[in-house]
Amino acid sequence: MEFSSVEFLAFLIITLFLSYLVRPSYRWIVLLVASAVFIYSFSLNFLIFTICFALFNYAAGLAVSRSTKPVLKTFLYQASIFINIGLLVFYKYTNFLIDNLLALIGRSSLPTDGPYLKLIIPLGISFFTFQSIGYIIDVKRGTKPAETNPGKFLLFILYFPKFISGPVERTGTLLPQLNKGINWSEQQFYEGMLQMLWGFFKTIVISDRLAYFVNSVNGDINGASGAILILNFFVQFFYLYFNFSGYTDIVLGISKMFGINLINNFSRPIFATSVTEYWKRWHISLTTWCNDYIFKRVILKRIKWGKWASVYAVFLTFIIIGIWHGASWNFVILGLLQGIAINYEFFTKKTRLKVSSRIPVWLNLSLSRIFTLIFISVSHVFFFTKDLREAMLYFSGMFGGHGFSGNPVNTGLAAKDFILVATGFVIVLASEYRDETGKKPIRMAIINNRLVFWLVAIVSVAILILAGINKSAGFIYEQF
Repeated sequence: MEFSSVEFLAFLIITLFLSYLVRPSYRWIVLLVASAVFIYSFSLNFLIFTICFALFNYAAGLAVSRSTKPVLKTFLYQASIFINIGLLVFYKYTNFLIDNLLALIGRSSLPTDGPYLKLIIPLGISFFTFQSIGYIIDVKRGTKPAETNPGKFLLFILYFPKFISGPVERTGTLLPQLNKGINWSEQQFYEGMLQMLWGFFKTIVISDRLAYFVNSVNGDINGASGAILILNFFVQFFYLYFNFSGYTDIVLGISKMFGINLINNFSRPIFATSVTEYWKRWHISLTTWCNDYIFKRVILKRIKWGKWASVYAVFLTFIIIGIWHGASWNFVILGLLQGIAINYEFFTKKTRLKVSSRIPVWLNLSLSRIFTLIFISVSHVFFFTKDLREAMLYFSGMFGGHGFSGNPVNTGLAAKDFILVATGFVIVLASEYRDETGKKPIRMAIINNRLVFWLVAIVSVAILILAGINKSAGFIYEQF
């Protein structure tokens, strides 16, 4: 059941209606049933797996919380973390590990009937695994109590708006909202609906069209001209940007309509002036999770190393973030590049501040944002290509090979589609620039005037229907 489908729209309207009919203290039950139906629409096996996974972590949290013997408490904690990581590694990284093991022993492959080739990665496993690990760690540390209601814990894991691609929710943000009773407010409903429509605008009008160009170029890197590869070098960054930020707006908007606030995953990362700042603005739920449960923990364990503890922790954290995205050496390189850039920024901070103080502020901001965009675009070559050989082929093709000749890019899009993309791009970037500069958001003026709100909503829906293309490209982060 895709978010952009008619089936999901009907499902959402029915769930909202039922949720508003019952008392606030019972709304979590409606959302739990709806979440189960949503996951079942993809696969019964996924639903069964996820329920079993959630119940295991529910029991593990209670066992860790109620254990009075330190040795037993530590054992239960470590065992539950090991099982969570083990399941993630088994489903997501088995083939990758086997392939590399075969390469080490000099064999190219095993028989094609090997069972490891038939593994299907459960939807959203990277997201709900990290969420569960964070919960277990919080319970072990005593910073958050263990959840005693199995139904509410199931909803904590299965909650349908964030199930497929996050955000990676935290124990202290979602569970308390479920426990105090889900209260709906008219203002929150309007805010959520407007944010959801804004997210659909980003994905349907912009990213779905950019997907045709990006997929066409990346599907024929060897035949594409250098000029096209350079253009795609930047286009694929904006494709991912609008796709994931659009998805996040849809998810957060839907959740607000139910009276639940999820973690904001984006804070205009396109305006970041450094790689360090970029990762504070991009996929915030993942980076803050890794900061709290990996980076800080490593720093404390290696505190005797002084500043080198930070260097080590940055590299380890971002390599894990890279691998979290997928089982490929490309993602290892992706994480390694971020570690290099962030450590470079740390050690050169004083020098860079001295240099920047000698040039105009506007020029310093502009250059910083451009250099950050170029670096992130370099990183995304590894994100969008299948392996290291293809990534190297992409880089070599940008500045050699066909030059400005090569196969034409067949996107299947008309001129009006490119006009729509350009118009949508300007609208979104203008809105984000307004927010970035601290001006009063236009959305608040829309929300506060009901007549204007419904006029904007009706026009937005009409635009989405008219601008929609035959098939949605889907959300990139679904694969993780």
